[in-house]
This record gives sequence, structure tokens and C-alpha cells, in this order.
Amino acid sequence: MTASRSASGAAGILLAALLSSGCSAAEVPPEEPNANWSLLGGKSPTPQDTTLELGVVRAACAGGQTGDVASTDTEFGTEQVVVTVYVQPLPEGTYGCPMNDTVPYILDLGQPLGERALVDGACRDAALSGTPACSQDGLRWKP
Repeated sequence: MTASRSASGAAGILLAALLSSGCSAAEVPPEEPNANWSLLGGKSPTPQDTTLELGVVRAACAGGQTGDVASTDTEFGTEQVVVTVYVQPLPEGTYGCPMNDTVPYILDLGQPLGERALVDGACRDAALSGTPACSQDGLRWKP
């Protein structure tokens, strides 16, 4: 099972559905990766694990606040699982740059991890790839 972002047509349908359900435009998930993640819990995952405990941190200045996870994308390959996490956009404004808080998030993989590496998909984005959080090309764990 692979979750992936679709073309702008699907984004428009999503926006219309969210707005008609009473959600504001500020609650629409962003289109570009805006957060990094790490494994929480102090233990390495096992091949049987179907969920991961992530610590999510907003990548941009946000006055120390990461905010809520808006959505995730998970791509399953034979050698790795790439997880991209998106947090809710910030309201318009100027934000200081203290380290943003870490938000715990349980990711349901929907299948066992197996013997695959875990990679932060945000590190594929050109704007984030050179950041310290993306050293080692976003590799978070390798069996």
C-alpha cells in the first residue's frame, strides 16, 4: 500500500471536501514537506512492527511550536519505507526561531516493517535536504 500526493485536481477536491465539512482553509494539509521526524521510544523497531512512534518537529521557525500533524505519506519499497510528515500550516505572521517542540505521533504502517530501512521523506525536498535533520539523506533507522 502506497500513499502518495496526487496532482492539483485531487488537491482541489480535498479542499472542497474539507471546506464543505466545516474545516477552515488553514486546516488543509500543506503540499510541501514542512516537518522532520525521528523515532521515539528508545528502542529499535522490529520487522513485525506495524506502527511506529514518531517525534515530529516543524522544520521552519514557528516560535517553538510544531503544531498538529496534518497528514502523512508512506512509500513502501523493497529496501526502505519512506515516511513524510506534514504539519498544519501556521497562521500569517512573524515567528522566532527557538527549537520547535517535538510532537509525538503514532504512525500506522498498515503492514509489517520487515527488513526495510526507515527514511524521512522530507529530506527529498530541496529546501530541507541540506538541513542537519537531513544528514545521511534522512536515514532514520537501518536494520
